[in-house]
Amino acid sequence: MDKAGVISFIKKRKIIIAPIIAIIVFLTIRAVLLQKPASDINYTVQKENLVDTVQVSGTYTTASQVQVDSPANGIISKLYVANGSTVKKGDPLFYIESTATADQQKAAFATYMAANAQAQTDNATLFSLQSSMYSAWKKYTDLATNSTYENSDGTPNTLNRTLPEFTTAQDNWYSAEALYKNQQNIIAKDEAALSSAKQSYDETQSVTVTSPAGGTVTNLLASTGDQVYASTATSPSPVLVIANLKNPYITATISEDYAARVVTGQKASIVFDSLPNQTFQGMVERVDTVGTDTNGIITYGARVDAFNLPPNIKPNMTAVITIETLRINNVLDVPNSAVILKDGINYVEEAYSHKLIPVTLGTKGTAKTVITNGLAYGTVIVANPNQ
Repeated sequence: MDKAGVISFIKKRKIIIAPIIAIIVFLTIRAVLLQKPASDINYTVQKENLVDTVQVSGTYTTASQVQVDSPANGIISKLYVANGSTVKKGDPLFYIESTATADQQKAAFATYMAANAQAQTDNATLFSLQSSMYSAWKKYTDLATNSTYENSDGTPNTLNRTLPEFTTAQDNWYSAEALYKNQQNIIAKDEAALSSAKQSYDETQSVTVTSPAGGTVTNLLASTGDQVYASTATSPSPVLVIANLKNPYITATISEDYAARVVTGQKASIVFDSLPNQTFQGMVERVDTVGTDTNGIITYGARVDAFNLPPNIKPNMTAVITIETLRINNVLDVPNSAVILKDGINYVEEAYSHKLIPVTLGTKGTAKTVITNGLAYGTVIVANPNQ
C-alpha cells in the first residue's frame, strides 16, 4: 500500500473510532451520575452517658485591680512594699524625690495660684449673674400672672403679651439666663485649667504615694533609685498594681447560639493557653440576661469560678472553657438523624429487616436523643434512614 493509501486508511479508521469513543465516555459519565448512594450507616443501640458541651473563650480575672501611677517626676528613693505584700487602703507604697528645680517649682506654683484666683473671680461673677437672672425671672413671672397678661382660666392672654411692657420683661429674663449659662461654661473651663495647673504643680513635688485600696502588691518592677514620670491620660506610667487575688474567676463571652444552653451551676473544664496539657475544674456562677450588641453580633458575658488554680496561673491569661450543658447517665440513645417522624409517631429503622420500630423519645441533645421505650439494647438501626 502506497503512502496515500495508508493516510486514507487512517482517516477512515478515525471516522469509525471517534463515535465509539464518544459513546463510551457518555456511558461512563451516565454511570457515575446515576450510581446508587453509599450504603446505610448502621448504629448499635447501647447504654451510655448523654453529654452535651459548648466551648467558649475566657480570661482569668482578679476580683479587682488598681494601677498605682506616679504623680510626680522624680526618683524613687524609698520602697515600702514588695511584690506579694498585703496592704490596706492608705498604707505607704513608695516615696518620690522630685527632680524639679526650685525655679520650676515656683513657676508651677504661680500658675496654679493664678488659675485658682481666676476660678474664684469667675465664681463670684456667676453668683451675681444668678441673682440677676432670678430677679428678672421674678419680674417676668409676676407680670405674666397678673390679670392683664393672663386670662381668668389661667391661659395666656396672647394679645396683651405683645405689649412692650411684657416683651421687655421677657427679653430681660432670657438675656439674664443666657449670661448665667455662658458663665457656667466659663467656670467649666476654669475648673479644667485649675486641675491642669494643680497636676503640673504636683509633678514638681516630692511625695509619699499611698495605696488607693486594700489588696496584694503586684507588677512592681521598679527599684530604689529608678526614675519615674508623672502619668497622663495618654501616657500612663504605673509603678505597681494593687490586686485582690482572692476568689479569682474567669470572664467568658458566649455567642447567641450557645447562650440559651448555658445556665448557672453547670460544670466547666478549663484549659489555659499557657498550660495546654493541664485541665482545671470550675463552675458557671453567673450569666448575663441582657446581651451586648457589637456591630450586630450579640454576645452574653459569663463568670466561671475556677477551683484550685496553681500560683503560675496569672491574671489576664486566656483559656478555653468547656461547659457541660447536658448530662444524663446510663441511658439508651440514638443519633438524632435516626429518628423518623411519620403520621405523628416516632420510629427508628431496623438495619437488616428495614422494619420501622415505634419508639418513645426522651431528652434530645445536640447530636443524640434518649429512647425511653420501644427499643432493646443491642438493636442495630440505620443511623441515616431515607425518610
